[in-house]
Amino acid sequence: MKIFGLVCGLLVTFSVVAGNPSSQNWHQGELVLLNEQTVNGEFSYDAFTDLIQVKDERVVKVYSARQVRAFGYFDEKSNQMRRFLSLSYPVRRNRNQKAFFEIVLTGEMYLLRRLHNMRSSNPTQLNAMESDSPWYDKKNAYEYFVYANDHFIPISQFRRRIYPILMKEYKEQLEVFIKDKKLNIYTQRGKFMLINQYNVLKSPDKISLF
Repeated sequence: MKIFGLVCGLLVTFSVVAGNPSSQNWHQGELVLLNEQTVNGEFSYDAFTDLIQVKDERVVKVYSARQVRAFGYFDEKSNQMRRFLSLSYPVRRNRNQKAFFEIVLTGEMYLLRRLHNMRSSNPTQLNAMESDSPWYDKKNAYEYFVYANDHFIPISQFRRRIYPILMKEYKEQLEVFIKDKKLNIYTQRGKFMLINQYNVLKSPDKISLF
């Protein structure tokens, strides 16, 4: 599935003097800009502002979702790679806004997530960014979405909008999978496992996560 189309536009990078970098969470990572240029170094992703800060000696460069295609870093706390896409998300009817989404699954159906309320100052939500694995949202701080054909479907609409798509194509295979795994498709993990198996069936060379 093609996530990114051809994008043209002016890239504007804001530079600010670093105030106190030691008070933030910094990770080694890579960032891909709209012009395909890559930036490597120390990154700090602020979920509250939805901005990425990149250290450059005594200066910190700040990038928004409108300037970036994707970025990723290794999260030492959760011992895993964290990967993010910048996508145009419908915030209101007839109005889209670029925002960062963390990748949980890739394939025919991408599974993405972001904090419930990006403008919330709730420390429980913001700390979840540095503690939870994409598979286990222990603090219930995230919204999950299936992303396919340039459309978002909230995981909360799984039974009504996502499940019928899965079963229409692979009803027999997925019913066997549900039975073999004793899967409860009403749980978050059950939904994720079924989407992952659908992606495996769509791409036989894809390795199952389970």
